Amino acid sequence: MAKELLKFGLEELIVLWDNPQQVWHTIATVVASPEIRRKLAIMGTEYKKTQSGPSFAYNLERILDTIRLNSFI
Repeated sequence: MAKELLKFGLEELIVLWDNPQQVWHTIATVVASPEIRRKLAIMGTEYKKTQSGPSFAYNLERILDTIRLNSFI
């Protein structure tokens, strides 16, 4: 998950779970930061493009098309 957070400039959300104070600090920071919420919205939009049911179906259909095409070669 940390890699995905870094990809969207959300390193502030990488949590060190063995440090409870840091966990609460991270939660408080997210709640108070419009900038972090804006970045999360961008991340959510990008994930919907690649991780949703319709995108999965589309990609699966492309794979099946490729298999069908290659079976005739």
